Amino acid sequence: MALKIIVIARQEARGKSKEVFSDFTFLYTVWFYCVHLLSCVNLIIREMMIITRITAKPT
Repeated sequence: MALKIIVIARQEARGKSKEVFSDFTFLYTVWFYCVHLLSCVNLIIREMMIITRITAKPT
């Protein structure tokens, strides 16, 4: 949220319309958050697989 405010303030200081960049900023924020969540899920799955291999008893 703070990043968005800073970006908009810079754009207004340069004379650019904030409407032009607000959609881009929003989409970039959503994209970054989705990539972060997918990375976390991937890490959790890898940890679960490692734990399963360690605790599995050979037959």
